[in-house]
Amino acid sequence: MEFFSHQTRYPFMATRKVWYTLSAVLMIVSLASFFTRGLNLAIDFTGGVNAEVNFTHAADVEAVRAKLVAAGFHEPQVQRFGSSQDISIRLPPDPKQSAIEVRARLEGAVKSLDAARRWRSWRWWGRRWAAN
Repeated sequence: MEFFSHQTRYPFMATRKVWYTLSAVLMIVSLASFFTRGLNLAIDFTGGVNAEVNFTHAADVEAVRAKLVAAGFHEPQVQRFGSSQDISIRLPPDPKQSAIEVRARLEGAVKSLDAARRWRSWRWWGRRWAAN
């Protein structure tokens, strides 16, 4: 069985210097990006709370974020996922409060927006990687 009707040749080794140069430039750019921007560690490494809430109506992300800030949470990350009724809430760790206290405050803030909401999941990550 013959796939090509004529002899094919591509000079891979003749263009190696171009690819070496491109590879070196990309490595330098990635290292510069790493040193200027740093790493964006997820909740698994920093600790905190991740909660998913299902509302009975379309969730207003800005209203949820405003309620969480009014409840005293510092820099809450609220985003929509799945349908327009589902939101994900991520809160940074607060070493002054226990998981039970944070959950009670979070439930109170969200309940004021929709009393019939349903919690899909609730996860608490402690300060695993921090030095004690």
